[in-house]
Amino acid sequence: MVVYFVLLYLERRHKLVSDCRTGLAFLSVLLDMFVFNKPRTFARCFADAVRKWPDKVAVQFVDDGRELTFREIDLRANQVAHLLAQHGLGRGDVGAIMMTNKPEYIIVELAIAKLGAVSALLNFNLKGEPLRHSLQVAGAKLLVFDDELAQVVLPVVQAFSLAKPGEENGGPVKGKPGRGKGAPAAAGGTIPALFVGPGDAAIRKWAVSLDKGVAMQHETVPDPSILSNQSQNEPMSLVYTSGTTGLPKAAVVKHKRVFLMSMSFARQFAVRHSDKIYCTLPLYHSAGGNIGLGIMVNKGCTLALRSKFSASKFFKDVHDTGATVTQYIGELCRYLLATPPSPYDRKHKLRLAFGNGLRPDVWPRFVSRFNIPEIGEFYGATEGNVVFFNYWGRGEPSGAIGKGGFFNRIILGWTIVKFDPIKEEPIRDSMGRCVPCADGEAGELLARISGTSEFSGYYKNKEATEKKVLREAFGRKGSHWFRSGDLIMVDEQSYIHFVDRIGDTFRWKGENVSTTEVALALGRVDCLEEVNVVGVEVPGKDGRACLAAITLRDGKELDLDMTLEEARAHLPAYAVPLFLRVLKKGTQETTGTFKHMKAKYRTEGIDAGAIADDMYWLDPSEGVYKPYGKAEYQKIVSGKAKL
Repeated sequence: MVVYFVLLYLERRHKLVSDCRTGLAFLSVLLDMFVFNKPRTFARCFADAVRKWPDKVAVQFVDDGRELTFREIDLRANQVAHLLAQHGLGRGDVGAIMMTNKPEYIIVELAIAKLGAVSALLNFNLKGEPLRHSLQVAGAKLLVFDDELAQVVLPVVQAFSLAKPGEENGGPVKGKPGRGKGAPAAAGGTIPALFVGPGDAAIRKWAVSLDKGVAMQHETVPDPSILSNQSQNEPMSLVYTSGTTGLPKAAVVKHKRVFLMSMSFARQFAVRHSDKIYCTLPLYHSAGGNIGLGIMVNKGCTLALRSKFSASKFFKDVHDTGATVTQYIGELCRYLLATPPSPYDRKHKLRLAFGNGLRPDVWPRFVSRFNIPEIGEFYGATEGNVVFFNYWGRGEPSGAIGKGGFFNRIILGWTIVKFDPIKEEPIRDSMGRCVPCADGEAGELLARISGTSEFSGYYKNKEATEKKVLREAFGRKGSHWFRSGDLIMVDEQSYIHFVDRIGDTFRWKGENVSTTEVALALGRVDCLEEVNVVGVEVPGKDGRACLAAITLRDGKELDLDMTLEEARAHLPAYAVPLFLRVLKKGTQETTGTFKHMKAKYRTEGIDAGAIADDMYWLDPSEGVYKPYGKAEYQKIVSGKAKL
């Protein structure tokens, strides 16, 4: 308490706004949860919302115009909870959800929480082995899915083999699955499946209609004791990593984390009860499902939902709904800038857009074209235990992800250490201690793991959980630090900048190449719409050469001279792309949150015979980009071409 008021005084008296604001937002929510003894579970928070704002519209569904109040969602969730309990879901079990954004998604997730169970939030783009793996890892007792996904779900559900009840969690989360009333599915058997939507006769042969099932259920709370006995330290949901480099991992998200993060965001970016938030990000993702939904519940805002992101409908939706706040991820902003001008571009009431990954080259164009007064850029990860905020429009610079002053570091407990890109691990000195980075030097972000800054791990994946924990980083026995997997830099003004993902940075000719730096340089080229950079192996060479996978803007032709000119003007010689791979529009493989599947470009490398896309190389004999094919590849293999 004393610390809180001291920091508040310093912020107001000495104008240390940038330094203190993030820590104050975080600390004030912790005070609310622990000092004032207000346990925050999802079901309890929603009950509070119903008590305070029963008849306020909680969700506005843009696709069909439906509006549901907090009371209506609560009563419907009670009915769904009764139905799910009849299908075997109980306290500590896992229920999987695989749906596009819609009110039913929130209703089902709330129903699962009311039973004291855990929601496994599945990416609706999954199919085949990744989907089977995601269900298997969760040990799901049942699955609720969109009827339009039936053809994807059926073969996986039929072949599904449930993990043994009671199998240990991969992270330090109390409670084990398998305590519900229903018997687990036998190996090679099926799990109960319930569909949302009208469905057809074929679906009804193997799945139950959720809509018809709930019509016969009571609107009473299924088990009031769960509401009072459930701990905020219990897991609320499993949120899966994007799977850009392998099968998805399920990050454990506790109830208190959703409250802590959503309220920290709301206080940091001054989100008000009267705000309406337009959300087109998928609810299976932390940004939409934890932060957006959490703010709706805890601040009483209205959440305007669209089932899926549509660049052409985005600002018309914002206009029609009267939204004052919207959420973004960086890739979404680039897609919006690629749309033709529209009368709705600036005809709206938006005062704030918040999200993460807004690149410095996109930022000024985005706010200028769409007249966005304030940007709330943040840095964080679903499983991470540290977050940064940059409230642009209130004096902070564009392009940064936060401010790293003294109080911020003390309260949030983070540091940046020197990193070895070859071994992909922090560098330690002769005493075995990690070496802190100086200002302007990029290194891996570490965050201290503590009671108020937890790392809950990956569900049933001890190996992956252990890889994210660094022990005794600075010689102190028993100290544990979370490895972010990100290279971060703090400049001389203490502003924090994202540099690259570990694994994306590579070495060429003895130098470290940042994929983010290369992408930003090529992003200046007018004909290029998207740039994704990877390091590729070159036969007979150490390290990896720079390859840029590019997409052209509509109606534009590739300007090789300008591309090379911009690269040489803004990059050191070793970072200039040696290869260009021109992707056809619509062929890029992305995750549900628009991240490119870079592993494919890295694996396919530079073997022109195995790649159908047009390619160019920086011809070493002439120093300009030339068409690249099988003949040029053979020159490299034979050693005739000196890269």
